[in-house]
Amino acid sequence: MPPYSKSRIMIPKLGTISSIKSQIKGGNLLQARDRLHGLLANDNDNMEIRALLGDVYSKLGEEKKAGAMWYLTPLPHDTKVLKAIETFERSYHKDPLKKWRALIIQQQPSTWNDRGARNILTKLESDLKEEDICFSWDSPKKDNCEKKQ
Repeated sequence: MPPYSKSRIMIPKLGTISSIKSQIKGGNLLQARDRLHGLLANDNDNMEIRALLGDVYSKLGEEKKAGAMWYLTPLPHDTKVLKAIETFERSYHKDPLKKWRALIIQQQPSTWNDRGARNILTKLESDLKEEDICFSWDSPKKDNCEKKQ
């Protein structure tokens, strides 16, 4: 029986990174994207999955989504990656809640293995609290509460 995600919706692990890389090389970008999202649901702080998703979104011409996936990764930031990250930041810089949702975060910053990602997420958490935004790290696509008046 395949492993399942920790999320409320049970998503079977859809394949290995190597088979997904083969799909990307073969031009099956939409299927690779979907499989990577399935893996990300199981392994939210996996930087390789995030980097590959960034590559797929970049190839699909979705620069803002590529930037969101590359934002937390410790990649060597070449011009393409930096431009995508800049596009992502420019799109969400005034709205920390939308930024948080776009990053697909499902666990608290303190649990992340990558120190750089942990620092970025801790800052984002601080920005959310500064804006008096109520949120829950484990439900990024669901409003648990509204901005306090």
